[in-house]
Amino acid sequence: TGISGEGTISVSDQAFGDAVSISSVTLGSAGWIAIHEDRDGGLGNILGAGWFPEGSSENVEVELLRGTVPGALYHAVLRSDDGDREFDHKKDLPFEDAEGKTLETTFRTLSLEE
Repeated sequence: TGISGEGTISVSDQAFGDAVSISSVTLGSAGWIAIHEDRDGGLGNILGAGWFPEGSSENVEVELLRGTVPGALYHAVLRSDDGDREFDHKKDLPFEDAEGKTLETTFRTLSLEE
């Protein structure tokens, strides 16, 4: 259960590490991008989150508390901000479109051989 909102996010497959590179993000209102591990196709643990203003941002990064690992799938999820600019996964809920789908995209980290 999330909050209805507008936004788009684009993330390319990328090297693993302590930050995630976001190609572009557009938010209808200020909010967060949270990077989640994948858990059986759904959202797993949050590795980190970054606050972004209303509008469009390009080529930005989200710093992670715990880095990504090679050859894994992750989710970049647009989440609301309750106004305090402090990330709280219990209060800053995922944005959803009119059909109730979470506004998110998935990306992979490259394996060590790539």
